[in-house]
Amino acid sequence: MARLTLRHGLGSVLASEREQWPLWLPVGLLGGIALYFDLAFEPWAGALAGAILLTGAVLLRRVPVAGLCLFAAAVVAAGYALAQWETWRVAGPLLSREIGPVPVSGRIVDVEPREKDVRIVLDALSIPWLDAGETPRRVRITVRTHGGIAPVPGE
Repeated sequence: MARLTLRHGLGSVLASEREQWPLWLPVGLLGGIALYFDLAFEPWAGALAGAILLTGAVLLRRVPVAGLCLFAAAVVAAGYALAQWETWRVAGPLLSREIGPVPVSGRIVDVEPREKDVRIVLDALSIPWLDAGETPRRVRITVRTHGGIAPVPGE
């Protein structure tokens, strides 16, 4: 009997806050994104889990608490899937081993001055001894300037 009362009480509280529900969507999405980047491994089923949870929420829409909980879980899964998709989208080749001191040429995209050096970001790279498929899209390099002239983006 207490279980029925708790479910009824929670359902009435949730129903009274119905106009506030859309405000929780970004929170759920960010929760899924945070979950993705917090895991030490990468499960592949983010979008699949979201689709299953959303289907369950639609099927249980007549049971307010269960349907809303499944919908909230589907929003978190959607955030997870968005983070996973974006990570796959921007993924590029990474150096799998140290290649030692080699000449690197490219276009300077960003310059971050620091106390004793400058960190530069290069794209359009050319690295000898690496095939085009192995060459990263961008690379960050620290250059000691010793008070000299720092490079400029576009060089």
